[in-house]
Amino acid sequence: MTIVTVAHYRLPADPDAADAVLAALSPIVTATRAEAGNRGIEVIRDQQDPAHLVLVERWADDRAFAAHRTTRHFAEGLLGEVVPRLVSREVTVASVLPV
Repeated sequence: MTIVTVAHYRLPADPDAADAVLAALSPIVTATRAEAGNRGIEVIRDQQDPAHLVLVERWADDRAFAAHRTTRHFAEGLLGEVVPRLVSREVTVASVLPV
């Protein structure tokens, strides 16, 4: 069953700090797109609130998503570099229903 994650990130108000988050995120997104089982990842910036990013990932199944969470770019890049720079982060993990 396809897994979708939707993550809401609140960037720092300081433009330089926000740019540092985006720069750190870029290689993580590239590495994630190359993973087996990844069906797409998009980084979306709110036009009304530029400090609000939404990341949407699609995974072939639970196994692919679980494998992603063991990668270096997830553990060291996302959790180690990006998340500590955010004001807040909220993630929803969902299964796509066959309806």
